[in-house]
Amino acid sequence: MYNFEELKSDIALGREVEFQYKGEKYSITFSSNGWCFTKFYENENQIIFDEIEKINKILINGKSLRDIFDKNELEDLTIY
Repeated sequence: MYNFEELKSDIALGREVEFQYKGEKYSITFSSNGWCFTKFYENENQIIFDEIEKINKILINGKSLRDIFDKNELEDLTIY
């Protein structure tokens, strides 16, 4: 099972992630401004963070990424 610590490690190495949770797609990608957490098709609501530890504060519908990943609640996961 892919967990939150593995996610943080992969992102720190420069990898990008796409995943699906409760029927919605999300991505964590790298840009010139830092990492971007985005819900697909909603670019105006991007969360940009420049320190990997800030990923701990990202919530989806009030639920942390740690909970979502550690409880294996993903419907799909792609790591680039």
